[in-house]
Amino acid sequence: MNWIKNAAGRAAGALQGARDAMRGVTYEPLEGRSEVTGRERAVYERWQGFKEPRNAYERTAYESFPREIDAEMDRADQAARENEAARAAEDAEQDARDWEAARASWENEQEAGS
Repeated sequence: MNWIKNAAGRAAGALQGARDAMRGVTYEPLEGRSEVTGRERAVYERWQGFKEPRNAYERTAYESFPREIDAEMDRADQAARENEAARAAEDAEQDARDWEAARASWENEQEAGS
């Protein structure tokens, strides 16, 4: 029964590939885009399942996915570094305000005690 499902899937992929060729549809990398189409999601799931690509669209997508994932990870790492730097700057500013408040409080205590 499983071989029938696999054969039907390959046939559907071949038909989709022929349709793509007629319409000039090609895979466009997801880099820089946040929206993902249902077809792109389905191809990604096939790729994750280690299934063979069924047409040119899927072959191109399979070749592109590792680069897209690396690029997304690079963007996430950069955002994390920027967030960490902003948080460190905020912490330094707060520390400076705290030290200034403590100094002013100490000076006030010294003047009151004189």
